[in-house]
Amino acid sequence: MVVRSSSTGVLLVAFAFLAYPLLAQTSSHQRIGVERKTILEVSPSLSAELYKEPGYDESALSGQASLGLGLLIMRTLSLEIDLPYSGRLFTSRDAYPRFVAALGDVSASIGASFRLADWRMSLDASYVHPSGLYSYYEAAEKRIQSGSGYRSLGASLSALRYLDPLAIGFRLRGETRLDRQDRFGTSSLPAALSLGLFATEALNGQVALNASLTHSLTLPRLVNGIPDEQGYSYSLSGTVGFVLSSSDASLRLSISKRLSELAEPSSFSLSFSPTFRIMEPKRESPKP
Repeated sequence: MVVRSSSTGVLLVAFAFLAYPLLAQTSSHQRIGVERKTILEVSPSLSAELYKEPGYDESALSGQASLGLGLLIMRTLSLEIDLPYSGRLFTSRDAYPRFVAALGDVSASIGASFRLADWRMSLDASYVHPSGLYSYYEAAEKRIQSGSGYRSLGASLSALRYLDPLAIGFRLRGETRLDRQDRFGTSSLPAALSLGLFATEALNGQVALNASLTHSLTLPRLVNGIPDEQGYSYSLSGTVGFVLSSSDASLRLSISKRLSELAEPSSFSLSFSPTFRIMEPKRESPKP
């Protein structure tokens, strides 16, 4: 969430400290007996973000809330789905309606992880469906644009290495947006590339600090097969935050900033995700 008022920041911090005892309590449980393998991990998630959109009325505050579900099979194969909702709050006295909201673009991904020497590697493929509002007339009528209108295909490679108490890594991602119908023909985005570098430091068994730096490069958009006059687009963004975690849940709080556009406001995000596990059946100990 991008916080423009002190009251919102106080609520976020209060939520974090209220959730901390729960996380601490679950992580203090002692395991008894022989550890069993995890067959399936189910992780629902709820996240929220608040920000100011460049080009919109300064009295309007925009945000996005997402419901997600992640499955991790045998600690190797992962499946994820994300259902976002966008909203806009108008704070001027004569604004009507005061609040508008719409479904965003639904996304799904599948991935696999493996070890390569001292690195934990991950590969995933994703698809984004244009379920949000994007057309000019509909967005103008409802005063919100919640989607891009593109069907998108993406793939990424991630690497993570533990250097106690640090964890460092990178993420390389590529995406292409397929043809969509616009007012004056069709448009597409051949490729959008990003490289993210990140590091996490564990302060103790429950609290960690993290930071990331992401470079993004977007090729010119094609309009009726002709490159857009705006050409290539590059951006650099940074994120810092902390994580409260246990074996059963995690709470993340972070602030992000586009370093290539210092005039833009920062964004503030908060997410919470519990984890439920299905273990392999307990084996009988051999009798003497």
